[in-house]
Amino acid sequence: MDSVADLVEPIKVKVRARPADYKAGEAIAKAGGVVLNELNPIKATATVIAPGYRAPQHTHLASDPQTGLQWSCTCSDDPKLFCKHLVATALVAWAKSPKRRI
Repeated sequence: MDSVADLVEPIKVKVRARPADYKAGEAIAKAGGVVLNELNPIKATATVIAPGYRAPQHTHLASDPQTGLQWSCTCSDDPKLFCKHLVATALVAWAKSPKRRI
């Protein structure tokens, strides 16, 4: 089974997200708008504070052995949308992953 870090490499995230969401998520990550609540080989959860949103958004990324990466964000009910909050979470999770540093 792939780890979350394997599934959220920036190039893979760029393919999942719309260009505008990738750019916005990248800016959120660089600005420090992501607080990782949990990061382990199979799961990353975060609270994301993005400009223009009154309330923080909560994201969840998980590695599933059968479907690969699963995700959700409180900003949308669309299970296919890889929003800017998820992009930001993925980029921070990838950057902070111990596996990536090896």
